[in-house]
Amino acid sequence: AAKDADTVVIGALVNLDAMIEWLIKQNKNTLCLCSGWQDKFNLEDTICAGAISEALIATGNYTSIEDSSIAAKYLYISAKDNYMGYLKSSSHRRRLRNLNLNKDVKYCLTPNLSKSVPILKDGKLYNQEWNIWFFLFAFSFLYR
Repeated sequence: AAKDADTVVIGALVNLDAMIEWLIKQNKNTLCLCSGWQDKFNLEDTICAGAISEALIATGNYTSIEDSSIAAKYLYISAKDNYMGYLKSSSHRRRLRNLNLNKDVKYCLTPNLSKSVPILKDGKLYNQEWNIWFFLFAFSFLYR
């Protein structure tokens, strides 16, 4: 799906609000695709997708009928007050802890550290000033 998109936007908790604001300004249909880990579902990407879904739907300009969006939203609501605690037993966090990367995990789970919205264009990442259509990371359909 991403290879056929007009634009791919890279989103994560670290640029959550900037990405959501950018998406809202675009006012386009959005498909969220989670990157996961080794072709498998993971909680942290789904939680981020839930945050995106909740924010876009809250504008009143987007709706979703997909179970994946609903599940992601409720995972986000459950985790938003303590990402580190919520994810303490997740496979990806355990793997990174075993690699002694706890500081990296904490950074990645800290919302809004960046105002940048990277956009993939012709195989390269650019900042958000590119005025092109979009697609983003996460995994559920949202309809305008």
